Amino acid sequence: MSTLDFLWKLLVVLSLSSIFFFGSFSLGTIAFKGLRGKFLRQWSRITIAAFLLSMVSFAVILMSFDQGLELGCFSQFVKSQGSMGVTRILGLLWGAGFGVWFGHDLYRHRQFISVLKNEILEDRGGFILTSNQMAPLSYGLTRGRVSVPVYVAQNPEHLKHVLAHEFTHVQGRDGFWNLLETICLRLCWFNPLMQVFHRQYQLYTEMATDELAIERYQLNPKAYAECLLVLMREPSFVLPGFVSGASAEFLQMQARLKNIGETVSVPPAKRKWALSFSMLLLWLLGVNQSWASLQIQKPLDPSEMVCMQIQHELVIEKLLQVQPESNKCE
Repeated sequence: MSTLDFLWKLLVVLSLSSIFFFGSFSLGTIAFKGLRGKFLRQWSRITIAAFLLSMVSFAVILMSFDQGLELGCFSQFVKSQGSMGVTRILGLLWGAGFGVWFGHDLYRHRQFISVLKNEILEDRGGFILTSNQMAPLSYGLTRGRVSVPVYVAQNPEHLKHVLAHEFTHVQGRDGFWNLLETICLRLCWFNPLMQVFHRQYQLYTEMATDELAIERYQLNPKAYAECLLVLMREPSFVLPGFVSGASAEFLQMQARLKNIGETVSVPPAKRKWALSFSMLLLWLLGVNQSWASLQIQKPLDPSEMVCMQIQHELVIEKLLQVQPESNKCE
């Protein structure tokens, strides 16, 4: 099996898996409304980990084929297309698309780090003070850091809320999970359901961070929400990358503010169980369909074929009540 054939088979598996994994999560969260951000973020991370684990497992299976194993009907279909058929072209396009998109993400993140170094004014130990061109944010995959602009640091009340939010990002290792989610996003760059999941993941991460920050640092929800509104009005510039920063989109901020106002309420447990059960059921179906799409089968040995022919003849003889001695085929 050539590299392009491998990419095509992996693309087929990835397409089916992404539909079941990310589609079930996106549709499930829409159907079961009113769930807390902490629960939704937890399941979004489980979805990311389960999808990547499935893809790695299927890739290992495809690469560990014995020379005697073939891809069944797929193998015959590829051979009939010639050296550069439609399947190999699609596999090549998918691989090139992933490389371009993810390479672009790495380049933009490198740009962000360069700009951040130029904007740093002071290292205050717990956080880094930057100019007002940067938004409050946290970054780093392993050792998280927090960056705060001057206009926030000058207001003790706002500084308290911002640090609580960004340190909660660091404690939750959001930088690492943002990287994994970006990998999924670029692997499934052709799937619109992944785009829906991406926006939901960003929102649920911020909602969970708001909830945990208020809970851990015993903040007043009203004062916390007012701080978010003030930050929205301040002009700031930040290059996108694997960072966690304040969301300035109106719809997402509206959802966050509504969620902060409902921090006291507890959604019914049956919603959580219903969402969890439906997602797990669809995931199992997705893994089964992905496995079936591999079309792995071992070609029969000629001796095995002879044995099967004899078995079939014996069955026919028994049905027709024909004695073996009188069967000319014997």
